[in-house]
Amino acid sequence: MKKKNDIVGEQEFEKHLKEKMNELSSSVNCFDKISSRAFPEKDSDFSDSEFTVSDLENVTGRRKAVPVLKWTAVAAAIVLFVGILPQTAFVQEFLSNLGRDRDNKYRSVLAEISRETSEHTYKIYDMTLEDYIKKDVLVTPFYSCPFCEREKEDINVRVYVRTLDDIPTNQIYAVEYAGDYSEANILAAAESKAKFTDEDVESIDLDNGFYDSDNEMHKVINSCFMGSKRDAVLDSDGNAVYLASFSRNDLFKLDDTVYDLTTDVIYYRTAADDSGVYYYDIRSYQYNNGKAAAVSVPESDKLWKRSLNFDGSSAMPKSSASLFNKKELLPVSEGDKVGTSPCYYMPYANTEEEILDGGLVHMEITRSEMSDENTGIYT
Repeated sequence: MKKKNDIVGEQEFEKHLKEKMNELSSSVNCFDKISSRAFPEKDSDFSDSEFTVSDLENVTGRRKAVPVLKWTAVAAAIVLFVGILPQTAFVQEFLSNLGRDRDNKYRSVLAEISRETSEHTYKIYDMTLEDYIKKDVLVTPFYSCPFCEREKEDINVRVYVRTLDDIPTNQIYAVEYAGDYSEANILAAAESKAKFTDEDVESIDLDNGFYDSDNEMHKVINSCFMGSKRDAVLDSDGNAVYLASFSRNDLFKLDDTVYDLTTDVIYYRTAADDSGVYYYDIRSYQYNNGKAAAVSVPESDKLWKRSLNFDGSSAMPKSSASLFNKKELLPVSEGDKVGTSPCYYMPYANTEEEILDGGLVHMEITRSEMSDENTGIYT
């Protein structure tokens, strides 16, 4: 009589098990390896309710034990296939190839950002993702935010704008990141189509200058808006509005042409509207030989090259969620000149001259002075 916890018959057990497993693997000769991993010779005991089972004779019901062993072997095979196959070189290469192309594209954008910011001069702007989505016109006037909205909080964006002699260009990169900025926290990356080559830089003639500034833009604004005796700026429908404008100079590359671009932006919101929606218009000029010629700039989706999530999928939103809606306000004609300082507008009634003819006067302010609290407009 043998004790139940005696270790006996283990070789006969494994031999019998291998035979059954080999029957299941007539088309695939792999169960020997599975058997050896699932039932190693050095530890062949099976415990059940504190008793050691070491012989098929000790399993209740011989005829029922074989089907159980068959399914146990199959289950062991499935588990080991899942656990072992992904570690093999062939499977790893196969699975890697499925996402390698998209992953490489994402990594190439990050590598380009790293290389560009180390070799050239860039201005860097950090803001929340929500602010960039809603106020994109005030950050990159021609480029809307290239990232989708997220429900998670503490998601930020860093925008890189290349500069040449302190003049911004439209070679732009952006990364979306969680929490504090670090490479480990980056979620997505985007790049503009515009890339300035060494030849482009050498061809730029900054002596030509940008469009000269004076009060002509304000004359245009006075044709679209008016003041009231109640100290309000009114739009063409008579609604009280908050109104502002700004201008900027850029070295702007479209296709293979670099423009010395002067861009002016006008934007406003209705005072009684609490939705935060703004209306804006934008126009650009190339100054050449003493004259200004209007330049047509494509929509944002034609200016961004790509925006990719960390897994290589597209991060570009299907539509803009900006609070700024385009509206035709500024007539485009050669010869119109613009002011270069940020301005907001007041009725003449608010000035010391007390001119009550319905006109407007512009007030030049610094960006730090522009806020919802004191002007009704965004910075």
